[in-house]
Amino acid sequence: MVWHIGQLMMSREMSGWMSVSDEAGSPLVLFHKALQVYRVNWLRAKARMDRWQEEVTLVQNETRWMHLWLSTIGTSGKEGKKRVNKRV
Repeated sequence: MVWHIGQLMMSREMSGWMSVSDEAGSPLVLFHKALQVYRVNWLRAKARMDRWQEEVTLVQNETRWMHLWLSTIGTSGKEGKKRVNKRV
């Protein structure tokens, strides 16, 4: 019997067919276990990438906010000095 990759990828609804030949050394079982390992590793890597992308977005926003806040403080500080110099 020839199996194609599309037939071996299982969804939750199709997982019952595995119990038909559940031999420990069966190539089909070994292939399914290897797929599970790769899925877990892929999901971990994707979660790690998503966390870093979120961190980059947060740092970019914090940098922009700090720049805007400092530029606001700088302009109000200069205007405040001008007002004080005019009074004196």
